Amino acid sequence: MKQWLFLLIVLAVLAAGCQEDLSSDAADELPYNLIHSEFSYTPFEIPEQWEVVSVSSEVEHQYQDWEEPENHQYAEVPFRYTINFGRKADENSVADSDLAEFNEQQELRGETTRQLYYHTYYEHFGVLHISRNGFVRMISNQGDAEEWELSGEKAMVLRDGNEWVMNIYINGVYYDLLVLGEAGLATEDEGRELLEEMFTAK
Repeated sequence: MKQWLFLLIVLAVLAAGCQEDLSSDAADELPYNLIHSEFSYTPFEIPEQWEVVSVSSEVEHQYQDWEEPENHQYAEVPFRYTINFGRKADENSVADSDLAEFNEQQELRGETTRQLYYHTYYEHFGVLHISRNGFVRMISNQGDAEEWELSGEKAMVLRDGNEWVMNIYINGVYYDLLVLGEAGLATEDEGRELLEEMFTAK
């Protein structure tokens, strides 16, 4: 029961067509192996010190039947993925069977979030949303946001101390990156280096 409550809290707080660009080895690794083959996106690089600790997706309703919730229907291909990065704990307190049961309950409740992977973690470095439907945190209307040029791509960046929100739009897909203080990103140069590494490295 504690595990379910913990998963719900995590989800509340956090509130693949271009696979050919990945090497065959990379395509089998987290998080790429959990992204649907028909979800078109441009592959990205994961910073060396970051580990994938959570992957979830959002799917659209196709049919709802509240008299018989087991008849709810959802789109097969998600419209958004959320990937959390951090430093994994030595042991994982959440089993695959826990995720399966959690997702089954989500379907019956008419909820659209599916938890695809979760590993207990010590530190939380960042959250990346990959979406077809716009930015989760759109910052272009924020007065303090800056526009950066990154190897031919444009990114909107908003900084508050050592925490950052970065919006970048590539080939019809919205990438919304939240970098938390635990990542230790302290300067503009480090912010640019991170974005270049993740989204424009060839």
